[in-house]
Amino acid sequence: MLVKRAVADAAYEVDPSRSCALALDDTLYGMLGEADKVSVDELMDALIERAGEPRPLSLMWHMTRRCNFACPFCFIRDNGFDGDPTFDSVLPLLERIISLGLVRATLSGGECLLDKDFPSIYRYLKESGVLVTIFTNGSLIDEGVLNLFSELPPFSVEITFYDDDFESRPYRAALSLRNLGIDVLGKFTVSRENAALLHSVERWCALHDIPFLFDPVLFNGENGIDAESQAVNGEALVDLNVRRFGVGYGDENVVCTPLRSLQCKAADRAVFLSPELELSICPDMKRRWATAGKGFDEAYRLMRLWIEELKDVPIEGCSGCIDRPLCNMCTARSELIESPHGTRICVPEGHCREVATLGEKMRGRIREQKGDMR
Repeated sequence: MLVKRAVADAAYEVDPSRSCALALDDTLYGMLGEADKVSVDELMDALIERAGEPRPLSLMWHMTRRCNFACPFCFIRDNGFDGDPTFDSVLPLLERIISLGLVRATLSGGECLLDKDFPSIYRYLKESGVLVTIFTNGSLIDEGVLNLFSELPPFSVEITFYDDDFESRPYRAALSLRNLGIDVLGKFTVSRENAALLHSVERWCALHDIPFLFDPVLFNGENGIDAESQAVNGEALVDLNVRRFGVGYGDENVVCTPLRSLQCKAADRAVFLSPELELSICPDMKRRWATAGKGFDEAYRLMRLWIEELKDVPIEGCSGCIDRPLCNMCTARSELIESPHGTRICVPEGHCREVATLGEKMRGRIREQKGDMR
């Protein structure tokens, strides 16, 4: 049965029995150029335009801090956490976000499949016409989860691999999901401990036609784990980043202007929920607003006031450079300094120097590679 969704005067229908099957009304069809296929991002752009105001169309939810793995570089794991949401407790919050136009939700953790009410929460989202992506380590994808995903397919499942045991459940789960016709993305967080496994995991994904991404960036989170001490550095980091960005990295003809705050699309259409059900723009944003006791509307109102106050403010310390892709600086990753004159948004001390040094080494490595090819 199709589920009708609407934002302002624009409507569309969703088939929950498929990963992503949308039927657009004439308004949206005309706005999107009568294309045979449109991306979810294009749909959300059109919905924001029709609404004429920010809406929570995309949700990233860290459902729990608990995890059945013990990775030494985890930024969120806390197995003492006992605040996993129950379906009944979180239902009013989800109902409200959906009523405001939620298009896509990403369920993560910790390990989101540890939440005993994950099946009920997932089913509710899907049957409400929300497109759902799952971030998981894959180890808990058993027959019950596969049956649920077969009945109500997720938009995609992103599995982070941590070893090269290709007979283990995460790898078998990836193949089972792919055989169900579900889009699977294989991911790998590179650390000093597992860097030697990267090539074999990447080859396995290529062999099984599973798209693959790796990331050598580690950062400290809220659980006291010194993740950054596990990061790859030196020449190994240079090589990894050249692989990530390709030999076209750092084209000096590209002009990057100084950054201004909250210019991302997330500022107008995304929300993040922490395991404690605190609201923010994204997981990286340190400023959060409690929904407990206040409800979603009040937390969202306060967040919007904060966004409007700081939107388009210059990020101090950024003069613009050719290393923007490597830099990845934004409001969420900056230092927020309160003063009598308001909030200052600043690039952390030493950040630009570190990025520029790595960027120059990468360009040197790329010049060497191009020379070898000649």
